[in-house]
Amino acid sequence: MSGNAYLFVYGTLRPGAGCALGRLARERLRHETVDRGPATMRGRLIDLGRYPGLVANGGQGIVHGELLALKSPSLTWLWLDAYEGGGYRRVVGEAVSTTMA
Repeated sequence: MSGNAYLFVYGTLRPGAGCALGRLARERLRHETVDRGPATMRGRLIDLGRYPGLVANGGQGIVHGELLALKSPSLTWLWLDAYEGGGYRRVVGEAVSTTMA
């Protein structure tokens, strides 16, 4: 793996999400990441219609998701940013793994 780049997924991209939305992206992530297990992040989810959005506020509220280690970060960010579209903004945040020591 190149570097220590991680992706916190909490909605349609979360491994095991049963919805059709995001199915192909989840499959691609499965090949391009190593699943580090359950994690949490401070913030709150908002309803954006077909999928949730995360407002990372560092304050109250905890969002549950999964932590994925990216094998080739620059390649994954490239297609993932295009997949998410214009209403999406990638930010650096602090996720806490609930399984890693």
